[in-house]
Amino acid sequence: MKTPRVFILLLLVCVAFSCKEEDRLAIEKCKADHEEINCTLNLLTVYINLLDQDSIPVQLDQYIVTDGSGYYQKLNPVEVNRNEGLYPIIDDTEDQIIKVDGSPIKFSGFIKGKKVVEETYLIGFDCCHVYLMSDNRTTVISLN
Repeated sequence: MKTPRVFILLLLVCVAFSCKEEDRLAIEKCKADHEEINCTLNLLTVYINLLDQDSIPVQLDQYIVTDGSGYYQKLNPVEVNRNEGLYPIIDDTEDQIIKVDGSPIKFSGFIKGKKVVEETYLIGFDCCHVYLMSDNRTTVISLN
């Protein structure tokens, strides 16, 4: 008789964490469309590339990633990525804030306390991993 108890417990956990009906249905559809989901154990990260008008990588001092529901991260770039102008905006550990059909994520970058870029990217979730839905992986900014 443990099966009904486990089911009820899972149902209560879902309700307790305020599962949105539309998100739950989208994930169920995703699973139904793929008879058996075999997700890799790789942790995927979505990066964007910032270049200046001369195609030189932009080296930010700090950047902020936000979504419309209150998600917020203030980050200091990793030196290796910073030198190449590559900035991670989201990874698979944050998939709970991404809808299957896409969620906007705003990226704001700063140099010496001044905002030099603000761009919104559409991020999707394919039942296993987050991915960039927008075509604009590379953003060119003017630093003059």
